[in-house]
Amino acid sequence: AYIQFFGDLVLITGLVYFLGGATSPFSLLYLIVIAVASTLLRRRAGVTVASAAFLLYGGMIVGLSLGWLPATPAQEAVSGWRLGYNLAVHGFGFYAVALLTYYLAHNVTRAERELAEKREHLADLQVVHRDVIQSINSGLLTTDLEGTVTSANLAGLEILGREEEELVGTSIHNAGLFTPAQWSEATAASEQTGRMRSEVELARGKDVRYIGFSVSRLADAERNHRGYIVIFQDLTRWRRMQEELRIKDRMVAVGELAAGLAHEIGNPLAAISGSVQMLSRSVNGD
Repeated sequence: AYIQFFGDLVLITGLVYFLGGATSPFSLLYLIVIAVASTLLRRRAGVTVASAAFLLYGGMIVGLSLGWLPATPAQEAVSGWRLGYNLAVHGFGFYAVALLTYYLAHNVTRAERELAEKREHLADLQVVHRDVIQSINSGLLTTDLEGTVTSANLAGLEILGREEEELVGTSIHNAGLFTPAQWSEATAASEQTGRMRSEVELARGKDVRYIGFSVSRLADAERNHRGYIVIFQDLTRWRRMQEELRIKDRMVAVGELAAGLAHEIGNPLAAISGSVQMLSRSVNGD
């Protein structure tokens, strides 16, 4: 890189020498090489290239002023205060461009690094968020304000018996949890109380599943209402357990009734049996 920069400076110096000398406008080309060096190789390279540019340019115009270099008709003789002024302006410009470009490049690099770190952090958060949402056992659907499904987790798809491509992007009514009237009532109730809970029967072929769900508002970081969240669970197993418990309770009640009846009937029969046995001993005949 340094060889490339030095070769560029030599070519620019030759261009300036043949096209005006100290008054040539092509001396601005030095700034491009200095800026590139500061951007690619940071401050030390920028200052080094700026010093080399100043030495080449200053040596050229001083050599022309003192007659060390042959002058061409296109060159204007510069001496005295104009020579010092020209050297001061170009020296200040060279080093200023080197330092300013370095700081700008440094700030851009730092900003890019911070942006990359934030992107990685955001990507990690998205992965964690996706893993958490996909790992919970409850079904979860999100919709926009119009009721269009925007996302669904694996448990929700399993409970509803749908594919993601079949559900996402369609109306919430296609999920089978709500009719249009029920969805309007659920969203209106969630607007008033913040969350609405209920149960619904969902037919899947010949089976009927009992689904308990809640509907709540979906808000962004600025608390703007962006849609709705539907969280639901398959309560069929719990319903069956409740039915089994009811049947067992009934059987227990029947058993207690039977035991009570047997006790109430058995006591008089025992007394009658004892009396009959006693009477049978004192009576002759059959």
